[in-house]
Amino acid sequence: MYIKVVQFTSTSKMQKEMLGAYLQTVWFPELIKLGALSCRYVSLDDTKSMMINMFPDEATGESVQVGREEQRKELREQHKFTVFKGYSEFYLEK
Repeated sequence: MYIKVVQFTSTSKMQKEMLGAYLQTVWFPELIKLGALSCRYVSLDDTKSMMINMFPDEATGESVQVGREEQRKELREQHKFTVFKGYSEFYLEK
């Protein structure tokens, strides 16, 4: 499983809340349609959050960027973010 983790830093609590609403209603549904297996949004504090997206493979994970450059540019203009990506070594769940 290929995973992308994006850590966001917003300039205000309200901007972070707007980001969460956008990811939930627009971004995540599009990712699922494009092949993501799951999408998760995690609140870290008042202005920091992260999304964790899982894909069946790297090709699918990287292909979701194609055709969405304008949306990604808008996110970059509104939030600082760092992207981490790689393959899951293991996963344990109860």
